[in-house]
Amino acid sequence: MAVDDSGTIYVTFAGTGPVSIFVVRSTDHGNTWTQYGYAGTELSRVPRDIVVDHNGNVWLLWISWFDEFSPAIIHLSKSTNRGQTFTTLFTSLSYADGFFYPKLAVDAENSIYMLWDDSEFKLTKFRHGNIAQRVDAEIPNDTLKIDSHPALVVSRDFVIHCVWEGLFYDPGTGYHEFVFYSRSNDSGATFQGRTRVDTVDIVGSLAYVHHYPALAVDTNGIVFVSYRRELVVNEGDIRLVRSTDNGESFSPPRIMSDSNAYYESRLSVDSQNGINLLWDSRNGSWHMRSTDGGASFSSSVLVGPIGLHDFKSSKDGLLYATGEHSSRIYFTRTNVILSAPGDLGHANTFSLFQNYPNPFNGSTTVRFSVGRTETIDLRVYDIVGREVGSLVSRRLEPGTYSTTWDATNFSSGVYFIRLTAEGEYTQTRKLVLLR
Repeated sequence: MAVDDSGTIYVTFAGTGPVSIFVVRSTDHGNTWTQYGYAGTELSRVPRDIVVDHNGNVWLLWISWFDEFSPAIIHLSKSTNRGQTFTTLFTSLSYADGFFYPKLAVDAENSIYMLWDDSEFKLTKFRHGNIAQRVDAEIPNDTLKIDSHPALVVSRDFVIHCVWEGLFYDPGTGYHEFVFYSRSNDSGATFQGRTRVDTVDIVGSLAYVHHYPALAVDTNGIVFVSYRRELVVNEGDIRLVRSTDNGESFSPPRIMSDSNAYYESRLSVDSQNGINLLWDSRNGSWHMRSTDGGASFSSSVLVGPIGLHDFKSSKDGLLYATGEHSSRIYFTRTNVILSAPGDLGHANTFSLFQNYPNPFNGSTTVRFSVGRTETIDLRVYDIVGREVGSLVSRRLEPGTYSTTWDATNFSSGVYFIRLTAEGEYTQTRKLVLLR
């Protein structure tokens, strides 16, 4: 999944038959979707990552096989018409079966980064999205060349961060799967060694497996890595570590879940620099958030049974998640935070703007301005005056804010949203929900 600067969401997934890669696009927070499919001659075509640069170009990374005896081939394709059609710009054989989970990232100058393996574990940079301006950097790695499930982040200061899962052999304790981190301080030209982010876990003669790492870097440069610790099949927990010294060292692991965690976790930094952790368990996917740089986290909240694949945030404060369950692709969202974009400046008065869209189906966005530091209440009422939702109830600094009311479980009709500031200022707007 990818979310562009305008809030448009792109999701890619594999299909079957002559059309084997799909890209779907939503411009209304996931309420409606437009689908495009791509045919090919390969035996198998599997999308691996998707990003959107700041010019609105969509980049798709995928792998393929022409037959069961062929090595994997990695492809990088570009769409200049919002995912309707793609042109493949880069193709290469991949090591073994392809460093099966290659990753993409984009920086503020529209350079595209690709983390992959073609006999060496490396990062490839295409400067300003130009395939001809290619720079390769090998990432220090002396594991047994079984490098999988990587994650890649380019921070605002153009530092490149990556993590991966590597297989190691110790003569005394046998085989281990560890999680490693490396970074580049020169925009991908070279990498600064490799750091173990986890600790050795030995129980009797058995070693815990640490895998499926996720990665996030907040605006203060704090690096967060989550991973799953597993001793027996289908039983493990999610652990989180962080680094405040640019990845030179990591904190002791913190246990974030019970032993029912399934496979992957995901990390995302939201528009207020909050750290969001999402993970799967036997009874659904769970979300936690930190507002103090990872020092503490909120209690976990059940999101739903989505079979987690990806987790992203948008500039308007929404969090999006995609997953797969019973051969179906699922999408969900939550407005657990408020967004206060800096480019909107400060308001001189209190004001509640008309929601948009209105009428709406599913969810609607509400903007309001705060003239001075006050305790703000933003609540939704039905036609007879009963409160049916509380969107904001907290002390806010001067500024312009937006939040979203998800009315998926409400019936059609007229509703009212009321803004109250310390009981002195009140304004009401009418909302029309249509099904």
